[in-house]
Amino acid sequence: MSTGWISISQKDINQPSKHEEFNGSKTHFMLSPSDVPIAYRSNRENIDAKNFVFHIEFRYLSQSETLKNIRLPGDLEISIGTKSKRIYSISMQLNRELLPEISDLDSYIESKIGHEPGQFSGGNRDAIRRVLMTNDIA
Repeated sequence: MSTGWISISQKDINQPSKHEEFNGSKTHFMLSPSDVPIAYRSNRENIDAKNFVFHIEFRYLSQSETLKNIRLPGDLEISIGTKSKRIYSISMQLNRELLPEISDLDSYIESKIGHEPGQFSGGNRDAIRRVLMTNDIA
């Protein structure tokens, strides 16, 4: 578990999509660089012998915006930018006894943010999913 900022490989996260044809031209798309985090950090905070809070933060090229907190089912709280709708942090309370059921925290987080269309920037949500899948967050 990391507490310091860990750089994110932009090359791994922001790969071009498959070539698609538009108006007779072959093109490919990439995520906006402003939607792709440049670093993350995570930690666990013990509440008691059975429960803890898992927290992950994301850093972007530009970070000067007001944040708002959104509470999702499953004791999940997400801080997003009010203008960009980028995800800046994810916090969740977990029970150690239930961890085998949520053995893959990355998949658990991904499933939660994927069910909230419109709440988050689409490109940023995709970038966060890729970060969770390609890094050992938990």
